[in-house]
Amino acid sequence: MDQLTEKINGTGLKVVRLCARSRESIGSNVDYISLHEQIKHLKHGHYKRMQDLIALKEEQGELNEKDEKVYKDLKR
Repeated sequence: MDQLTEKINGTGLKVVRLCARSRESIGSNVDYISLHEQIKHLKHGHYKRMQDLIALKEEQGELNEKDEKVYKDLKR
């Protein structure tokens, strides 16, 4: 499936790869196309706050209750 995604992306079409949350930590050659990776690189508005929370979650392993609520609200 990754090869097909890469070929479609190579045609110039905008491609966004979705994957199960359990597979987000598994690397692939098309990570840069994955939605969870694209969100990490957005630089404006609520996305910046989400990036900060994602980084904090990766660093600490979990978020405190307040930050977890904000994170879930932003994801919606």
